[in-house]
Amino acid sequence: MDKMAIINLKLEGSDADKLMLLCEKDVRFVAAKTLTQAAQVAQTEIKKHLHETFVLRKPNFEKSIKIRPATKQTMQSSVYTMAGFAALQQTGGKQVAQSGRLAVPQYDSLHDVKAGRKSNPAGSFLMQTGSGAHIIAMRKDSGLRILYYLKSLVHMPKRLNMIEIAEKTAVTHVPRLFSDNLSQIFNFDVSVIIDRQEGDYYIGRTEYDSPEVDGEVLIPINSKNSKADAPELEAGNFYNATITSADEFDLYGDIIR
Repeated sequence: MDKMAIINLKLEGSDADKLMLLCEKDVRFVAAKTLTQAAQVAQTEIKKHLHETFVLRKPNFEKSIKIRPATKQTMQSSVYTMAGFAALQQTGGKQVAQSGRLAVPQYDSLHDVKAGRKSNPAGSFLMQTGSGAHIIAMRKDSGLRILYYLKSLVHMPKRLNMIEIAEKTAVTHVPRLFSDNLSQIFNFDVSVIIDRQEGDYYIGRTEYDSPEVDGEVLIPINSKNSKADAPELEAGNFYNATITSADEFDLYGDIIR
């Protein structure tokens, strides 16, 4: 059964304002990257939970915990497993034998149960107890050792917390991951042509923007990367700048020296 935990992302406040300044392609890339990274963290935490909760004799169950990365089109990442019994382990409930009866092992420690047994051990036999239950047992010393109870219906306790872990991961990791990924978009270099000086700023635009149509790039005259004796920027010339922030219409940056 395909079980998946879907992480929904909602932005409010200053981060949402910044997003409106970016083109749709960049917005969707940041969100998809964040969702995929969160799914990867959830996958790691779920595998850790498996080792703490289950006795994993073979790596099949752990390997079945997979992720479906988010894309700019789907905007959704998933953590899922195709292991048939995982859904019942996640919810708990009834397991009914499809044919015959279910063999429920009797054990003091789960490590004592033999994995992958195809037949009863030598010397074992089927018997009915005084209460009417059917068991597979074998003689041990002067008594009997019960190996399996045979039941047509078994009540399984909830043991797998895959969905809960994915939800917790989304709450605790998505805001930080998104903020980190968003900051990487603003710390990029562009070529800026200077149009004029106005107040405390040189006013320019990127090589892809048109004057009086697109937004402008504002570069402080006393940029943190400028030296006191640096020559003034000349209108009409291109300079390399690092974009550091933005407001509703314009970008802000520093000249790269």
